[in-house]
Amino acid sequence: MPYTHLRPFAFLTCACLLASALLLESCDKNELKNASVRKPVLPASAYDYDSDVQHAKAVVQPFSHDSIEINNDLATLGRVLFYDPALSLNNRTSCASCHKQSRAFADPAQFSEGFVNGETKRNSLGIQNLFSRSDASGFFWDGRAETLEKQVLMPIRDHVEMGMRSTDELVVKLQAMDYYQPLFENAYGSDKVTESRIAEALTHFVKAIPSYRSKYDQGRDTERSNLSVQERRGFELFFRELPCGSCHLDGNFENYAHTSIGLDVEYADKGRGEWDLGLGTMAYGLFLTPTLRNIALTAPYMHDGRFQTLEEVIEFYNSGIQPHPNLDYRLRDLSGTFTDDLINPGTQGSGAPLRMNLTENDKQALVAFLKTLTDQELLSDPKYSDPFVTIEE
Repeated sequence: MPYTHLRPFAFLTCACLLASALLLESCDKNELKNASVRKPVLPASAYDYDSDVQHAKAVVQPFSHDSIEINNDLATLGRVLFYDPALSLNNRTSCASCHKQSRAFADPAQFSEGFVNGETKRNSLGIQNLFSRSDASGFFWDGRAETLEKQVLMPIRDHVEMGMRSTDELVVKLQAMDYYQPLFENAYGSDKVTESRIAEALTHFVKAIPSYRSKYDQGRDTERSNLSVQERRGFELFFRELPCGSCHLDGNFENYAHTSIGLDVEYADKGRGEWDLGLGTMAYGLFLTPTLRNIALTAPYMHDGRFQTLEEVIEFYNSGIQPHPNLDYRLRDLSGTFTDDLINPGTQGSGAPLRMNLTENDKQALVAFLKTLTDQELLSDPKYSDPFVTIEE
C-alpha cells in the first residue's frame, strides 16, 4: 500500500497525541496550582520568649544567681525546627511527635512511635523549665547526653526515632528549604545551615518552654492559702511527713539526680548502668528524677511507662518499693534512735524498702496536691505551638 494512503490516519494520530499532551500539561498545571504544602507562619516580630523564662526563673530558682537569657530569634528558629518533620529521614516525624504541647510536651503513648513505626526504648519525658537543668546532671532518663546541645541532636540521628543517617545530610536538606533561609539569617546574620546552629536553636527553644503559672505557683506569696483543705493535706504529706520533697524539691520539683526507686529487684533496663562504666554495678537501675510539674498530664509514668495513673504511682511508693541493691536511702527504713555512745550507738532501722502505710484519704490528698502543679496556660500558649499551616499553592 502506498504511504500516501496512511497520511490521513497519521495526521489524526498526531492530532490525538497532541491533544493528549496538552490535556496532561493542563492537568499537571492544575495539580500544581492546587497542590498544598505545609509551611511555618510566624509573627512579624519574634515572640518574647526571654520574658517568660525570666518569670519562670523567679518562681523555679528565686535565689539563683545564674544568668539565663533566651535569644528570641534563635528560639523562633528552634520552634520551627522542633515541629518540622523534615528533620526525619522520611519527613514523617518531628521532635513534637513525641513531645506534645497538650500533654506538657510529653507523650501519652507508653513508648513513642519512630519514623518507620518502630518504638522508642523508654517513655518520652515532658519538657519544661529546662533552663534550670545543670549540664552536670546529664540529659535523658539515663543521663547519657552531657549537654542539652548534644541531647537535641541524638533523636535526629537515632535509627528508630528520626533516622537521619548523619547530621551532614540534614544540613544539606535544610539548606535547600526556602523557609529556613530567612530564619537562619535573622538568627545568625547568615543563612548558612550548620549542625551547631541547628543544635543551638533547638536548645534555645526547648529551654524557653516555661511552667510557672499553676495553682500551686499562684499561692506562693500567700503560703498556699489558695489550696483546698484536701490539697493542703497533700502538701503537708509531700513536704513534711513523707520523703517526696527530698527528691522532688520545691521549685521545679526535681533534684537533677539519677536514683533507683526500687521499681524492680532486678532491672531489665539498667538505666545509667548501660553506659556509665565508671560507676559499675552502682549505676544499675539509676534513672533521672523527673520534674513533677504538669505531672497530671504526662502519663504514663516511669522510664518504662508502666503506671497509667497517679493513683498507681502513689500506691507503688506506699507499698510496692522493691529491695534493689541500689535503692536510694530515702526510700529505705532507716528509722531508729541515734546516740553518741560508740558502744551502743542505737539502731538504724532494717534498711528494707520503706512502707508508708497511707490511708485512702492520704492517697487522694496527694493526688489532689499533684494536680495543683498543672500549668494550663502552657498547653495552649501560641509561642510554643505548631507554627506550620497548610498553604495552597
